[in-house]
Amino acid sequence: SLTALLHVCENDRTGAFLLADKLCSPSCLSTIQKADWSRVGHVILEALKEISAESWKKRMVCVVWLKLLCREAEENVELAWRENPFFSLQNSLPKVSRVVLLELVKSAAAAGVFASFLLRLPHAQICAELERLVEHVRSDPVGEDDIRLLLEVWWELWKGRCLQDVIQTKSLS
Repeated sequence: SLTALLHVCENDRTGAFLLADKLCSPSCLSTIQKADWSRVGHVILEALKEISAESWKKRMVCVVWLKLLCREAEENVELAWRENPFFSLQNSLPKVSRVVLLELVKSAAAAGVFASFLLRLPHAQICAELERLVEHVRSDPVGEDDIRLLLEVWWELWKGRCLQDVIQTKSLS
C-alpha cells in the first residue's frame, strides 16, 4: 500500500541520517564542519534521490530545520509529541547542525523550499537565519555552489516578498 511505501521511504531517510552520523566519527552530525559534508552528505542525498519528488525535499528540509529550531527553543517534549505532526520523524534523526541543514538545502537544490519556509518566520528570525546562511557561505571552503545557494535564496525571498505584496494589494482593493 502507499502508506507502507511511505513508511519504508521515511525509514530509509532516517537510516541515511543515522549512517551519516556514524560516518562523521569521531565527531557527529551536530558538530560537523562544512568541509566534512562531502564525506557524509552522499549517504543522505542518495536516500533522497530514491524519491525525487519535491514533496520529499520539502519534508526533509522542514524536519531537519524543525529539529534544529526545537532544540534551540528547548521545546517541551510533553507538548511536542501531541502537537507536532513531524515529532516521530524529527526525533528519529540524530542531532544535526545548521551545516547539515544548509548543505542539504544546497545539495538537494532546495533554495526555493528554504526560502518559502523562511518567509513564514517572524521578521527578526528571518534576519537571524539569513545571518547564519551568510556565515555558512563564508566559511571554508567557499565554492561557487555556496554563492549560488545564497543568490538563489535571496532571489526566492525577493520573489516571495513581491508576491506577498501583490496579494496584499489585491486583497485591500
